[in-house]
Amino acid sequence: MNGKLEDKRARIVDSADRLFYQQGYRQTSFTDIARETRLPRGNFYYYFPSKDAILAAVVAARLTAIQHMLNEWERSASDPRQRIDRFLQMLRTAAGELSRFGCPLGTLAQELGKAGAAPPLPIYQLFEPFRGWLTRQFEAMGSAGAADEQAMHVLVRAQGATQMSHIYGRPSILEHELDRLSEWLDGL
Repeated sequence: MNGKLEDKRARIVDSADRLFYQQGYRQTSFTDIARETRLPRGNFYYYFPSKDAILAAVVAARLTAIQHMLNEWERSASDPRQRIDRFLQMLRTAAGELSRFGCPLGTLAQELGKAGAAPPLPIYQLFEPFRGWLTRQFEAMGSAGAADEQAMHVLVRAQGATQMSHIYGRPSILEHELDRLSEWLDGL
């Protein structure tokens, strides 16, 4: 694809990603995406034959962005504990948005896990980049036998706190739980 076509495709994916997060996959229509991108709705079929194809592109873009972020954390911090702190800090920085809309991965996973949605991959794979990365950080900290369990512990607590923060509309719920996770990590 040439640059102009790729730019339009990227605009569609970016807009759909934002709308799927803020409104939900099922609640977002081609019309919503067209309005957001300022592209004629009929042109979408040139780039994506269906809404499910847009969803697949959104999921691929999210996973690519996550991998880039994790790679950057690897490069910018030599200590695995500091790297895990980057993960927690990312959540702290986004606490307001997370309390308003929920976790971008968690809300999509919940919606796609329900009947009628056509997930482009098994739902758990949305979290696998974080799980694998956290497991490697715990292994580097010397927790080889329990590393995956510890990684899941962080994900479960972070995801649960994000969900409760969203339900109550209070970022402080997530922030408090992230402080408790930091304390737990300090004790390892």
